[in-house]
Amino acid sequence: YIRFIYNRVILENSAVRAAAVSALAKFAAKCPSLRTSVMSLLKRSLEDEDDETRDRTTIAVTILEDAMEKNPYVAP
Repeated sequence: YIRFIYNRVILENSAVRAAAVSALAKFAAKCPSLRTSVMSLLKRSLEDEDDETRDRTTIAVTILEDAMEKNPYVAP
């Protein structure tokens, strides 16, 4: 699912890219084991040409970095 959503970040118009960034952030928020992988994908969107996409990415990255710092993922 994540790869499919990330393809939307790369290939679609600005509204779809912004929605895809939000979806990726939700995956990372709900599944700590995926956070580092999703973070690397989100960081690629920090230089997007669309303001909405950049803003959503900035917020998501900030929140996820804070969550990763406070609750680091430890593999079972």
